[in-house]
Amino acid sequence: MRYLILVTGILITHLSFAQIVELQDLKQKKASVKDTAIEVFYELSHYNVERTISLNPFYTGTNLGEKINETSRGLFSHVLGIRLPLGKYLFVDAGMSWLQNGELYEYVDPNSDSSLNYSTCYRYFGMPVNLIFSVPLNPIPSETNFNFFMSAGGIPHLFQSFVQRSEWTTTFGSKESQQIKSIDNPNSFMFSWHVTTGISLSTKSTWGLRVAAHYRYSITNTFTKYGEYIHKPYGIGYSLSITKKL
Repeated sequence: MRYLILVTGILITHLSFAQIVELQDLKQKKASVKDTAIEVFYELSHYNVERTISLNPFYTGTNLGEKINETSRGLFSHVLGIRLPLGKYLFVDAGMSWLQNGELYEYVDPNSDSSLNYSTCYRYFGMPVNLIFSVPLNPIPSETNFNFFMSAGGIPHLFQSFVQRSEWTTTFGSKESQQIKSIDNPNSFMFSWHVTTGISLSTKSTWGLRVAAHYRYSITNTFTKYGEYIHKPYGIGYSLSITKKL
């Protein structure tokens, strides 16, 4: 009888332990599934945009003039997107974006009170697509998980609008301003490649944050072949994203 009680106790202890292990494994599996769930996000990014510029060889009579002295401009862009799992560490995201390119110019005449400054902005609707490699930084899944990720992809985008705001002061000191909302020969279709690296945070509530650094470069000209310039924007930026797992 004593041996029967002992064996029964060992079996109960073993079964209880096995059940605890199974429950822990189940929780980890659920967490693993949660980590690769479909995710929607909103991304706000700020780019310091510059450009390469040269003359269109079809217009040999033109010159760059003061355009060579244009400087970079900080501009915001926005993305609404969805991220889909392809594997444990591999994802793809796609979405709709509103992005901006542009430049600044400022001139002050050293011999008079006259000055000129202007800012230009080219706006586009885009459809970014990126392939993402993401690895967890937490050794064990918990209520708050961190991941390091890198991504690369492309952004096809369509021309939406242009605006240039100019302000100048005459030699007599009077101030004038002007706003232009059209340009000659804008390229209706643009394409930029894009790389990103950053850290994401996800919580038990399925809400999360991503912080990232970006680089994008346009492989197409801002203008058509009939434009005066070969103008290709590029920029370094950073972003903050709000994410939600479905």
